[in-house]
Formats: sequence, C-alpha cells, structure tokens
Amino acid sequence: MKTKITVYFIPITHHDLGYTENIEALLSSYCRYYDSILDFCDRTDGYPEEAKYRYTVEEFWSLDTYLSRTTEENRSRMKKRIKEGRIELPALYANIIDCTADSEELIRSMYPSMRYADECGVKITRASLTDMPGLGGGVAEALSGAGIKYLFAGFPRYFEWADAAGKIPEMKHTYWSEQFGRPAAFRWGSESGGSVLTWFQSGYGWFGNNENACVEINGISDIAERLPGYIKELKERGYPYNIMRYIYRGSDNEAPSADICDIVTEWNSTLAGKTGITLEVATDSRFFDRLSEICGDVPVVTGELPHTDYPVLTLTEAGTTAENRRARHRLEIAERMGADGGDAFRDIILYDEHCFGMSRSCGEEHELDLCMKRKYALRAAYTAKKLTDSVSVRSERRDGIFRFFFPQGTKGRGTAEFSDRDIEAGIYRIENLRTGEVTHGQATEITDPLTPVPGLTDIYAESLCSGGARRCIFDLGEAVPMSVGEYRITKLSAVGSSCGMADGNYRFDTASYSLFDCGSGRTLTEPGLGRLISRDIATGKVTEAVVTDAHPTFDGPAASGFMTVSHLPGVPEIITEYVLYHAEKRLSVSVRILLDRTPARETFIAFPFRNDGAEFTYDTPCFEGKAFDTRLEGCNTNHCSVTSRAVVSGKNGRVTLDMREGGQVFFGGLHVTEVSQAHHMINPPGFEDGFVKQPENGNVYVMLAYNNCRTNFSMSQTGEAIYRFDITSSDSRGASALFPPEEVGENFVPMLPHVIPSEENIEIVHIKPAENRSGTVIRLRETDGKEAEFSLDTGCGGKTVICDHCERPTGETVSGRLKIKPHGFMTVMFTPETTHR
Repeated sequence: MKTKITVYFIPITHHDLGYTENIEALLSSYCRYYDSILDFCDRTDGYPEEAKYRYTVEEFWSLDTYLSRTTEENRSRMKKRIKEGRIELPALYANIIDCTADSEELIRSMYPSMRYADECGVKITRASLTDMPGLGGGVAEALSGAGIKYLFAGFPRYFEWADAAGKIPEMKHTYWSEQFGRPAAFRWGSESGGSVLTWFQSGYGWFGNNENACVEINGISDIAERLPGYIKELKERGYPYNIMRYIYRGSDNEAPSADICDIVTEWNSTLAGKTGITLEVATDSRFFDRLSEICGDVPVVTGELPHTDYPVLTLTEAGTTAENRRARHRLEIAERMGADGGDAFRDIILYDEHCFGMSRSCGEEHELDLCMKRKYALRAAYTAKKLTDSVSVRSERRDGIFRFFFPQGTKGRGTAEFSDRDIEAGIYRIENLRTGEVTHGQATEITDPLTPVPGLTDIYAESLCSGGARRCIFDLGEAVPMSVGEYRITKLSAVGSSCGMADGNYRFDTASYSLFDCGSGRTLTEPGLGRLISRDIATGKVTEAVVTDAHPTFDGPAASGFMTVSHLPGVPEIITEYVLYHAEKRLSVSVRILLDRTPARETFIAFPFRNDGAEFTYDTPCFEGKAFDTRLEGCNTNHCSVTSRAVVSGKNGRVTLDMREGGQVFFGGLHVTEVSQAHHMINPPGFEDGFVKQPENGNVYVMLAYNNCRTNFSMSQTGEAIYRFDITSSDSRGASALFPPEEVGENFVPMLPHVIPSEENIEIVHIKPAENRSGTVIRLRETDGKEAEFSLDTGCGGKTVICDHCERPTGETVSGRLKIKPHGFMTVMFTPETTHR
C-alpha cells in the first residue's frame, strides 16, 4: 500500500531589496506582481479547494509599497483575499539582519503588518527569515511575545558553495550541527520561556533534495519525475511526517505564476491515487497548522546561531551603517520624549534589510542601487532630528536656567554633551534646583573640525563667521529615568581647572594608551587601548596604526581630552579622541576613520582588557549572549553581533564596553572572519579551520570596516565613519553613556514625571507613546537571570495593563507588583488617571 502524504506547494517570492534590479525599479515590479496575484486569485476561484491560487507574502515591505501606490479598488480586493486566507501576511517587515537591530527595532519590524492585519480583521501567525545564515537568540522572544506561533528559518548552506575561484573549500564545519536533520521541526525557545514552532529545510525551501537542492518546476512532468523519489528518500532517512513543504517560483524577486494551480488539479485527478501523494496549493500557515497538529513534542532549541555574513558585510558601507545606528538611537530618544517615530522606523529597518546592492557588486547600477539604499539611513537621521527638535521645544534660557530630560534606562549619573554658539568658553557651576546638588561643567572652543563627534564639523563650519562655537560637557549629577531636571548654570571663570587624563577614578597613560583604576589599584588594559589595526585578508598580516601626532585637546572639572592622529593601509587618516569623565568613572574612545578604496582589508579597534579567565557577555536584540556559551553547538562563526554593550568579567573584575554604533565583536582574540564563500572574494588564511571554542585572553576587537566581497555588497569603499565607545569598571550600568541627557525648553512636559522600577535588576528598554495614543508603552527586561517581582513608580496614579510586544492588551490589569521571568522581556501600557502632559 502506498504511503499517503500531502505535499504543500507555497507560492512565494524571496524578497531582496535590490540585487536583481535597482530598488526603485524593483518596487514597481512588485506592484505589477500584486496586480497579477489578485488576478490569479480571481481566475482560480472555481478550482478545487486544494488547487485555488494562494500566495504567501514573504516580507511586508513589498505589499506596503503596493498599498500606497495602487487604486482603492485594488486595496479592497487585497483585503478581501486576505480575509479569505488566499493571501497571507507576514509578521516581519523585511528580511532584517536581526542581530544588527536592537530590541526595539526588531519588535517594531512587526508593527506595520500587525496594524494592517487589524484593518483586515485577521491574525498573523507566521514569520520567516530567509537567506539569513544565522538567527539571533532574541528572535523567539520578539515573535512569541507578539503572538506569532510559527517561523520558517530559511538558513542557506553558503559554506558548502564554491568560492570565487570555483573551488569548494574543505571546511571543518559547514553550518551548524543540525542535530534534527533536514528538513526538521523544532521549537526555537526564548530565555524567558516563550517559543515558536520552527521549520528548517535549508535554503529557501525549494523543490529538490540534498543532491539537487533547487529544481525549477515547468510542468507536471518535472514533479512526476522527481517527487516520488524525493519522498522515498525522506522516508528512508526516518522523516516522521505525512506532509512536506516546497516553495513555488520563490527565487530572488521572481515573478509569481499560477501554473501550479493547473498542475495540482491535474495531478490530484490522475496521479494522487497511484503515488499516494496529494498536492495542495497552500499558504505557509496552512502547512504549519497541519504540522502543529501532528508533530507532537518536538525538541526545543534555546540560544543563538550567530550570523556569519551579513552583519560583517554591512561594514562595506561603514559610514552609512554607523549613521543608521545613530539615527535609530536618536529616534528612540525622540520617542522617549513623546514623539511618534513609527514611519521613521520603516527606514531604519529597510536599511538593515539583508540586501546592499546588485548581484554584480560594482558598476553604475550597483552604485545607483546603493545610493537608494543609503537614502533610508539618511532619511531616518533627518526624521529623528526633526522629531527631537519638535518635542524638545527649545527656548531661551531665562536667568541661566537650563532644563534637561533624562532618557536613560536606569538610575545613574547624567552628563550632557552638546555644541552651542551662545555659551561662552569657561568653567560653570551647576545647581540642581530640586535637590540643591552642586556639580560643574565646562565649555571649550571648537578649534579642530576633525574631532570625532558626529555633526561637530558642520557646527564648526557654520560658526566660522559668527564668533565660533563651544563644546559643552555638563555634569548634572544623579538622575532617574524619564525625568526632567532644572539647573541654574553660572559661569565661574574663563580658566580651566587642571585635571588632565587622571583623577580619583582613572589614570589614562597617554604614552602607552592603557587605563588604570585608581580605586581598585587594577590596570584594566594592556597597552594599545583604542589603537586601530588593519588585517590583509589575503595574507593575514596585521598592521598597527602609526601615530604621527598626539596632544591634549581640553581640560576641565567635568572632563579632559587627548587626541591622536594616525594612519593604516587603506585608512590614510585616523583621528582618535580619548575623553576622561571625572565625575562618572568613565573613559570614552571616539574615532573618525577616512577610508580609501584599498580592497581585501579589514579594520579593527582594539580593547586589550587585562583579565585572566575572562568571560564575555553582550546584548543582542531581546537576548543576552555569552560568548562561547549561548551559541548553538556547531555554529560557524568567530565573531558576535553586539547591539550596544559588552561586559568582560574575570579575575581582574568587571569592565563594561558601551558602543553607540554597535558592532561585530571578536572576543578573546583576533580570530578569522567567517564570511562564507557565497559573498567573500578571497579565502583568508585559516578560513577552513574549525571555529574558536575558547577565548585566548581578555581582548576585545571591534570591526570598523570590511572590504572583501564579490556580490550584493561593494568590493571596496571610500569615505569616513565615526564610532564611539565608552568604558567603565563601575558597578553602575553607565546610564548616560548610551542615552545622555537632552536639553529641553520650558514648555516641554514628559509623558510621565519619571519611571523607576523598584528592583535594580529591572531595566527600562524603551518608553514611547502608545500607538492608539491612550497611554504610555513601557518595555522592561530582567538583567540578572532571576525571576523578579517589582513595581513601577511613575510619579502619578494610573492603570497598568500587560500587553504583547505589539501593544495589544493581554487582558491582565495589574493592581500590585509585576512579575517577570529570568532574562524576560515585558511590555506594559500605563494610562495616567489624569492627563499628565
């Protein structure tokens, strides 16, 4: 008797934002595709149920574009088909490089499709990340926390491909251990206990087998010739299910076709009985719904599969990638101040989509496409600045009174940094008008336009004819999250007090570039802190930057600065500034790099922490990673994607490294960069070796730029990029390093007087106006791996409702303390009893 099995063919199109044609041309193509998809649905209404045309939207950006450009009639047709289940919506806006996002960006990538699903009256149940060689540990948290049940993990087998010379490298490892085999169902779990049912098939899920992974179906004969053999192979390997899934016409930006409907109709009437195989034209969720009914208790995977290719490859556009991350940061500050940044997040997400150019990554169309890609980051930066200005309501400072908003996520000291034309150079006394605490600040003439501070060069240029501008650093003392403080700021003298690069907290040695902790008597780093290095990808040779100038830049009671000028092969000019913050126990390292088009080069900045037995933890979206520990067995990478913070702990204590622009981080040594032969041009020395399993030392290297590509990303780059890093050995979480105080006007009113969790292991991830404008959304996370009960002090009475991550109430109103699981994420909506603003 024939084994009965149902094979689901999923009409879908893999979404590359570019690659096959430039972005603007591609958006027009997708609009034509959706016209056809609606026509296919109409044309097959009379077909048997299992043969009616259905379409799965892989990612929402294409449909979002179509809905904004098409007719009202087509928008109505689309809603009708979505309600019928003939067209299926995805959870995610794009094939986002999830590890380069932060928690808020990853969650917000679900907002547009969720909002449209509500308009259509349907519930989204599935997400997909396709052509992504990795998956962050927090994806399961974000999806399950938004009610998403299913995930298609379209991991490509890049490390089995031929390289640019046509040779298949003899890799010690090709991907990950894949302990469940291919294809397989398992649950991807979050640290806090949520999970999504995940289907792994390798690649996009084409029709094919391990030997012939991608077979184009041109008629029923192709299926008849191959499918029975494929099913037999699966059963012989112990495949446990009586269903299987293949995509149809799902290659890169491939136009959809309804031919499969006729094929399924003919097959089921002539060959289903003979073969025991029934075919169905389906959406992804139809397959997953059936899978969930029959799969039983599948294994649970918890952890991350660190990305290999794409996070590194974003650094082929080093300057714009850094700008996009600063724009995201700026946008989140604007939202914490009460602005609505929803549309700007679309631009942030589209820049972080996994395609950065054409299949041939040079030439005129590639450059055109890349300019269109850059537009997203630049528009996001513009919008974020515009939103911040609109809510800060800056006005004249009356009688020396300044007001500052504190967007930080934990209690801590706040240091404001800004450039100003009106404040005179000198030392300032700062008095907190509420507490009476007195601190100090300073304003220094801007004399060097190349100081590595974003935007400072333009301020310098604009002020050349108007008396110059000053760089202000004001110590504002202790502050609580989301509060506003008023300060009387009075000039004391025009002469700076001398602290230099040493104080009661730290001593930075300007000869060896090492950092000493005065309080503990520990030398925190080896020599060479903040030194840039370049690695020749072909030979593996490492070159350290040559310093040509070093000098102090400013000195005062709040901070002191020291600058170096250096160069490297491929980086003809490097400006590095070290700033020691005297009240905060903090050293910042900012760097401006000027890149030329030298190919086959990697550029890093070194943080040689002195720490035997070092352990490394770091934040990624909705997940705390631990290097060499939380990654899945057999993963294929030597580097980790860090959103904003890494912590080095060991016998020499604990040091925190904050990164404004995030980064690709090599922990415990400068290891081989594992970008697959699908993308890289040259195989670096050691590329075929096994991955690193243990750190060699406490060193941390952050990649700043990468030039070694053959497709999708540029082969070389030019221009400048600016990065900032902050180091502290304090137990404080470095509140103002990532979210410094923002000056506001006298008419600015925060959404809430303040937000203070009662427990120290509860951190505010974000705060924003609710989408429905009925309250304030607060995202929180537990930081110590301990289950916790806590309360929120908002400074006013009101109602707290637990929501999913997309702001939909779960029905639970909290009258007392909130409960959160270890490493858990939580979204709540707080509605004040009376309007606060």
